[in-house]
Amino acid sequence: MPQSPSPWLRCPVSPPVASVDYQRALWAFTEALAVALPQDNADFSTTLRAASDPSNGRIRIGKALSGINGTVTAMEHDRTTYFTLNLTGACVPLSALHARYPALQAARVPLMDQPADSYSLATVIGPSRVTFSFGPGRTACLSALQMGRASR
Repeated sequence: MPQSPSPWLRCPVSPPVASVDYQRALWAFTEALAVALPQDNADFSTTLRAASDPSNGRIRIGKALSGINGTVTAMEHDRTTYFTLNLTGACVPLSALHARYPALQAARVPLMDQPADSYSLATVIGPSRVTFSFGPGRTACLSALQMGRASR
């Protein structure tokens, strides 16, 4: 009887790379939220609600990307102060992020003893600092967005 291959030998299948149109949808979504973030909470909520799909609890970003497990923190006179969102679906590679935002700064890098850990790059979009995270498990693909008010 043949034995199944060791789980250590199995390679995870990478999702397909997001098309340029799907990447544009992500950039438009991200930039709209970044501009709305420090404004009145209603502006941010309206922008976020427009992309929400209540039937499955996901946020649709174009046709090939979804946001899951989002967190919105609102404080200070009903203004959103922080937002996080995990991404699933097509792969948005680091090269696409660099092409859109060439002035990225390292926000978090993995430790030498944990090279497969996540890493993050950040930029300022309008009044918000947006951090793009890669990994773990999806180190070649964008896996999360975080945004908050940029330092002045």
